[in-house]
Amino acid sequence: MTSHSITTSEYTAPSATQPDGNTRPAGFLNRHLRRETSSGGFVPEIDGLRFFAIGLVLIFHMNGFLKVYSPLARDWHIEANWLNLVAGKSDVGVQVFFAISGFILSLPFARQRLLGGKRVSLRAYFLRRITRLEPPYIISTIFAAAMVIVVKHDAIRQVLRHTLVSLAYLHGLLFNTFPVNGVGWSLEVEVQFYILAPLLGMVFALGNKTARRLVLVSAIVLGAWMGSSISFDNRLHFGLLFYGHYFLVGFLLADFHCLDWKQPAAFREGWDLAALAGWVVMMWCLIKGIAPNFVAPACLLAIYTAAFRGRFWRRIVTTPALYLIGGMCYTIYLYHSFFKSCFGHYTIRLVVTHSYTLNAIIQFLGLGAAMIVPCAVLFILFEKPFMRRDWPQRAWQALHRQGQPMQP
Repeated sequence: MTSHSITTSEYTAPSATQPDGNTRPAGFLNRHLRRETSSGGFVPEIDGLRFFAIGLVLIFHMNGFLKVYSPLARDWHIEANWLNLVAGKSDVGVQVFFAISGFILSLPFARQRLLGGKRVSLRAYFLRRITRLEPPYIISTIFAAAMVIVVKHDAIRQVLRHTLVSLAYLHGLLFNTFPVNGVGWSLEVEVQFYILAPLLGMVFALGNKTARRLVLVSAIVLGAWMGSSISFDNRLHFGLLFYGHYFLVGFLLADFHCLDWKQPAAFREGWDLAALAGWVVMMWCLIKGIAPNFVAPACLLAIYTAAFRGRFWRRIVTTPALYLIGGMCYTIYLYHSFFKSCFGHYTIRLVVTHSYTLNAIIQFLGLGAAMIVPCAVLFILFEKPFMRRDWPQRAWQALHRQGQPMQP
């Protein structure tokens, strides 16, 4: 089964974006579950989009689990069922995350070049990637390795070897297989992008807006063609050449965000229709296999733009319950497979009807909630503390204080 990743970089807005309506959930949930950003600015549209991305990934994996382990799996004949067809292509959630990553990492470079904004410090850029993303990834990888040893009884030496390569983000490229924590393969793609993002950000140095955007669109089309030429059994499938055009969609969005989104859209409902059409067309083309590498980026461009420019779609993505879950997507992604296995074998016994569609919806809601709740606890423990930019200094100071002798 294919696994997918989540981008966890932060949208460095200068100030919080306030969408239509109230976006501040009540105290406890807002205080403990809302993601902290580097700049202190919080943009709920981004985390709202992350909710739909992680939701797609969960549906993809839960649907696969249901087809294998449900006691009625053989009786359903579900290959032509519409929900199974949609869920079977919900792995597109990873591309949704890649586009988000391209947007939020390119935005500081776009602001610097296009708006005369603050110069991006490469030292701070890479240090932030390390201090923000590495600790949760290391913790989850060690946890996954321990589970492989305890549950699957794999040889410790072999697990250690694959764990070290996974921690170096090279497992897919070296072994052409999924890493110890299977979902970590796409984080390896993310790291390749993080390294190249400052170089790719040079595109914003092109002063002519039309020429710059034509370069980006051409690069997206070229990347889609290259991705279509790489087979799934090729180790390049674990690399940026296969997915790079989705990150570049984020670059194009950053360009629009800096120069064209100063004022609200005149016909906001039109963007709502564009978002709806984007979802429908993208899933239909994925199911039918109609140029998905070319169609999906265009659809994501409409869906993401509507999240900022639309009326109703923007209200949906800025719903507090959705953006709070979206803000925890990194932790949910890293641990959801474990909780799916833990709870799924109990929820799978709940068979309400012989209808696959109804049973699948019940499983998606019940098992989905069972995975998200413990992941919220892990988010508070193992991810949120590392969102604070100064956590290394705080940790060092705490260790220094503990090392000092007590005063008599």
